[in-house]
Amino acid sequence: MADDEAMEVFKPYYQMGGVLQFIVYDGAQDGESDSMAAIHDGLANTGSLNESAFAKLKGRQISLGQFFGDWYDPADGGLIKLGSVTTVGGQNLSNPKLVSLENLQVASSGGPGVEVGAGGQFAYAYLNPPYGLAGTPVEIQSRFDDIREAILPKAHAATIFDWTNPSLDKVSDYFTAGKEWWGIFLFSIYIPDLQKLTIIAGSATD
Repeated sequence: MADDEAMEVFKPYYQMGGVLQFIVYDGAQDGESDSMAAIHDGLANTGSLNESAFAKLKGRQISLGQFFGDWYDPADGGLIKLGSVTTVGGQNLSNPKLVSLENLQVASSGGPGVEVGAGGQFAYAYLNPPYGLAGTPVEIQSRFDDIREAILPKAHAATIFDWTNPSLDKVSDYFTAGKEWWGIFLFSIYIPDLQKLTIIAGSATD
């Protein structure tokens, strides 16, 4: 597992109310098999783990676009507030960039959720915890940029596996809360050049 210094990048996100869990391992030799071992250990430490259901768990390799999903603009790395936003001044905005809301007072907003267990949509999971993130749009984007660079450094190729499926609650009760409403997420990101493996898990409810 990575040392405490390597985990510092995630602390501001947790302080803002983020609910995704990040575990980083150094010295990984194989993306898929090491991911299985890391996921097993992580879930075993969070509560119940159904070994027979875990043995059937399958990951699928996904692209960067699938990983980040619809709440992310790959052209500039900006988060998108997918849906409609109405400002105190009466502006009606559709799918605005998050940072474009920096100096605006939002009167109301609404947007789509995600299909529970469908996979992908890391940007949604980051941006939309059940009780929101406590920060300005620029701060939220900045923390996202820091995490993105930590888990997917631009100078290195990555292999991303999505282990999410609607039956993850049968593997571990960690995923029971998220299946009820917010969503469930389980990814592994392997950087061969750095022998670095990051596991990302999410499950939460209100």
